[in-house]
Amino acid sequence: MTDVYYFTLLYHLGCTASADRQAQVAAGDEVSSRRWFSEADYTDRGDLGVLFGAPLAAAIVARSQLPDLPFVGAFVNAFVVMLAFNHFDWLVLDWLVFCTLTPGFVVLPGTEGMAGYKDYAMHFRGFLIGLGFALAAIGAITLVHSV
Repeated sequence: MTDVYYFTLLYHLGCTASADRQAQVAAGDEVSSRRWFSEADYTDRGDLGVLFGAPLAAAIVARSQLPDLPFVGAFVNAFVVMLAFNHFDWLVLDWLVFCTLTPGFVVLPGTEGMAGYKDYAMHFRGFLIGLGFALAAIGAITLVHSV
């Protein structure tokens, strides 16, 4: 987590250490790619509501139906919900839509035909990272709800 913090800090201070990778994404124009990434709304409350709201709702429903449900049971229940979201993102959105079909609305201007759009391994790594985030998030949600 420390690495993510410092990378983000350096990125927003103007560090250009990853400019070569950003240039690959934007057909040689790393300045445009930085602008595109900066304009993304990573704090969209609707997305966060679904991401954390669905497992929390699952934990609340499970707890109301089974008042003696132990922490492990609530954790597994909420984790399965998060796992379903993660699988849908990986298999349907990433592999089917992004990698296989690659419709025009997912292609950044100037990057048409780049090999990165067919990088199934990258999306699988993202899926595995999502599992780690799911474990952490569900642990926190379940712990808060079970208290």
